[in-house]
Amino acid sequence: DYIMNAMQSNKVGRAVPPPPPYKQIAKSIPFWALAVTSICQSWGFYTLQTNVPTYLNNIQHIPLTMNGIVSALPFLLNWLASIPIGLMADWLISSGTLKRGTSRKLMTSIGMGGPAIALLCLTFVGCDSELAITILCFALLTLGAALSGYMVNQLELSPNYAGTLKGATSTIANVCGFATPAIVGALTFGEQTLDAWNNVFIVSAALYFFGGLTFVLFGDTSIQSWNTYWVINDSNDETLPLLISQ
Repeated sequence: DYIMNAMQSNKVGRAVPPPPPYKQIAKSIPFWALAVTSICQSWGFYTLQTNVPTYLNNIQHIPLTMNGIVSALPFLLNWLASIPIGLMADWLISSGTLKRGTSRKLMTSIGMGGPAIALLCLTFVGCDSELAITILCFALLTLGAALSGYMVNQLELSPNYAGTLKGATSTIANVCGFATPAIVGALTFGEQTLDAWNNVFIVSAALYFFGGLTFVLFGDTSIQSWNTYWVINDSNDETLPLLISQ
């Protein structure tokens, strides 16, 4: 009821936005920056999510009885860290300390750069299991900052079509969910060695760096003109409008 009442009180001549402007979205540089960042982050995340247990078992020789708990620990830290980081990001914006765009790019830089640096460091630890686990925890902990970075950018680019943008970027990015196990399998098949796994981590680190840099250079938090393409509106700022144009 609250949502419906709010929509009724805020509507101006149109209760529901018209169909998404697919051609304009496809030509939008900020949209593709968001998509590329999503793909790169998903590659690194799925690499860690689906392959860390294998790495810990075959390279770090952590017993299977402990593998599940140890593999889950970095992801638990990721969840716990994302909450205070999100609150801090909101405060930075609401207090005027940082502009919205600066805050999003800062959090994205932490969320993508942190895991990239950690994975590069992981290539130097050898078979030191305690150090490897510590580095993996750091990687996932810093990744939590991405939730307050590029991951909310759909709402900023287009409040009216955020669902469409989220669906499009997630569809593309989630291809990594089955692509990364296949690639990692190809890189390590019959060769469960440090060198083989180092190649896996270097690829993920490079994509993390590339995704973060892409968003910093080409990402945008301004509402795009096609958000309300059915009206004439020359404004281009970071002010989030109501669901329907005013």
